[in-house]
Amino acid sequence: MGFLQGSSSSVITAGTPYVISSEPAGGMSGGTASSITFKGGDFDVSSSAVYRVVAADVQSRQRVDGTAAGTCDPPGDDFVTCAVPACSRGTVLLLLQYSASGSQTGPWSTAEPFYASTGLYTVSGQAGAATGLRVVASCGALIQGETLSPSPLVELVDDNGERVTTDSSTVVHISLFSSAEQTEVAGLEAVARVTQRGGGTSVRATGGVADFSGIRVASSGSVVGSGFQLVFSAQPAGGGATIATMSFPVRAFVSLDSDSADTAAKGCSTDLDVAGTCCAAGDDSDVVLDECGLCPESAEASRQGCGIRVTVPVENLELKG
Repeated sequence: MGFLQGSSSSVITAGTPYVISSEPAGGMSGGTASSITFKGGDFDVSSSAVYRVVAADVQSRQRVDGTAAGTCDPPGDDFVTCAVPACSRGTVLLLLQYSASGSQTGPWSTAEPFYASTGLYTVSGQAGAATGLRVVASCGALIQGETLSPSPLVELVDDNGERVTTDSSTVVHISLFSSAEQTEVAGLEAVARVTQRGGGTSVRATGGVADFSGIRVASSGSVVGSGFQLVFSAQPAGGGATIATMSFPVRAFVSLDSDSADTAAKGCSTDLDVAGTCCAAGDDSDVVLDECGLCPESAEASRQGCGIRVTVPVENLELKG
């Protein structure tokens, strides 16, 4: 029998599975909710035949590298419903294949399409694969020498916004970005510990969740003021391109306990600024601090933004970025 394929015809051997149409023409890929139905005939090529669907390049009709096959339900008289294999956004050609012997190792043959365009599918996203991040919890302020509170929790989500609970391999990294310097800056460190999930400022997700408990702000440094962002980035455990990034604005505060403040004050005849610096003056008169609460000559600190001195502990102090 002759089937039209584009502008040419192809002779189909009797008893060979063929596909007339497929639907839908697009949607999500991967996951149990993504499916496509092929309509045609001769699907009962053998009593033991099993089917699968693979994603192929539209032009070459060759399988897209790195994509898994989608499994299919047992065929009906004139249709087969299959899961759409996970693949990147764009248009692919979904090919229905069958193993007449019933073996999952093949050999696999491709059901003949009615048209060359039969099986075209526009992928709008992936379900069940980590393609994004969602910050579930994060601190609104950084206090020098203190652990981040609450501890940041980041979820790996798919293109549907659903947490990928099967992902316990992706590595998520936390860093600090300065808007003033337009670059990542040092300032975050791990409380001394080693766990099975990792250590330092990178952790391996568990059940699709990265838990950054035990991360603290360095007790010294230039991290003070506004214009900072906590940046979370995820990448496969084996390396490769970054899956996703997300940032969260924070303010940074200087931590100065009362003992150190008293000690500093004893040797200072003028005012202490918010960074605990003794402001030098030509006489014993009070020094007028700038709008950031810093010594007037503290140009470097002023450039970093307005900081606030906080007396710890701060359990009952609500800080908002």
